[in-house]
Formats: sequence, structure tokens, C-alpha cells
Amino acid sequence: MKVRIKYGIKLPGKINGIMFYPYILLKCPGYRACPILIKHELIHVEQIKRDGVIKFYLKYLGCYLWNFIKCWDHHKAYMNIPYEIEAYRRQRELLTIKERGIAGLST
Repeated sequence: MKVRIKYGIKLPGKINGIMFYPYILLKCPGYRACPILIKHELIHVEQIKRDGVIKFYLKYLGCYLWNFIKCWDHHKAYMNIPYEIEAYRRQRELLTIKERGIAGLST
């Protein structure tokens, strides 16, 4: 399924980007305004392709809920989701040629 990035989307609160596979929704107006965020969300796409859509979302939600019950803190619960740990660790990697195409950049 082709991934599509939508820029300039109004998202609630402090959310700057979110991935509803196959869509990545971003507040920023374009790639140059948020390359690290785009890479972060594209890592989630890799994770979905690796683990499958259903497993990704069930594990993501399950880990969030488990973490939240343990600490009653949204930010700590979110930051301790294994998928987020990986995405934050790798988000400064350079975009691949394929990712540049998804982001709307010429190769």
C-alpha cells in the first residue's frame, strides 16, 4: 500500500505528527520544516511493514496502556513504547531514496 504524507494538517494539542497507516499527517507545511518528524513517522511505516498492521497497533496500544497503568503519566507511558523508543533513536538518520520520494522530494 502506498504511503501518503499530508502536510499542514490541524492536529489536536501538542501532536505534531501522527501515522494512520498508510497516511502520515503532519502539522508542518512541508518537508523542509520537519525532516526529523517525517523520518520518525516513516520509521513507524517500516515497523508496520515488519510486524504487520494489526500487530503494530495492538502492541502499540497495549504497551501504552500497560505503561500508563504502571506510572499514570501519559508522557512516560508514550516514551516507553518500544516502537517509539526505536523511532526516537533512529529519527536523525538520513532519508533513503525511497523515503525522499514518499516525502515529495526529488531524488
